[in-house]
Amino acid sequence: MSIELNIGLHAAGQDNTAAASDRRAADALARLGDLVDYSERYESHYEGPDGPVVEPGLFVRLNINILLIWAGMLYAVAEITQQECISAYDPATGHGLLIGPGAREWGNFNVGFFVRAKAEKLLEAA
Repeated sequence: MSIELNIGLHAAGQDNTAAASDRRAADALARLGDLVDYSERYESHYEGPDGPVVEPGLFVRLNINILLIWAGMLYAVAEITQQECISAYDPATGHGLLIGPGAREWGNFNVGFFVRAKAEKLLEAA
């Protein structure tokens, strides 16, 4: 079973330089370890209250059997990357959830906001 993650690399009220984003990405990948099947960086573009916003993120595909077993580890990844939550998506079922200390405030998982890797890159990595 593969689970896909979106991990934001900007943190509210924190250092959001490129070096800090790189450090958060490296920390997340180190914590996830051998479960990582594929990863790539991406940028989210959206309209904020003061104009266009671009935020870096990290797409990760994990090979795991049961998501609930790994929920504690994913919660820890949210904490070490200073995120309120990260999103986890199961492409086989089309279901996902938000995991992290602020997940409740974000509401339900919305697949419309989930960034997926390009299909050809996922096929190459498989």
